[in-house]
Amino acid sequence: MELAFRLIEVRAMNGVDVLVVDDDRPLCEALREVLTEAGYSVRCAYTADQACAMLERDGYGIVVSDWSLPGDGATVVRYVRQHLEGVPVVIISGEFPDDMTPIEGDPVAARLAKPVEARVLLETMRDVEGWPDRHH
Repeated sequence: MELAFRLIEVRAMNGVDVLVVDDDRPLCEALREVLTEAGYSVRCAYTADQACAMLERDGYGIVVSDWSLPGDGATVVRYVRQHLEGVPVVIISGEFPDDMTPIEGDPVAARLAKPVEARVLLETMRDVEGWPDRHH
């Protein structure tokens, strides 16, 4: 298990820029810490509006977003779909609506249930790097 975790860390050392979006500031900071230690360059946003402004201004390779946040996680997904082709979104949420089904051009590469373990998050991040190339 230790070796697998180390391999995940090595794989992530490419410095991919990640935007983490969650209104739970302590959780957002915890996710930032885990991802930063794994080699990602991470910034946090606490609302959908703030996230969209940051996405417009700065380039990100992966977006990790809560679904239930002020402004709605769907707003973040729509923004990525409309403006950032090829950028995967990892949704982390305590619950997922029944109608949250993939649509054409859906940038959602993964859905993780809260609370998410660091190991699961890092494995998911490794899996979505290079997405959507491996999913077409």
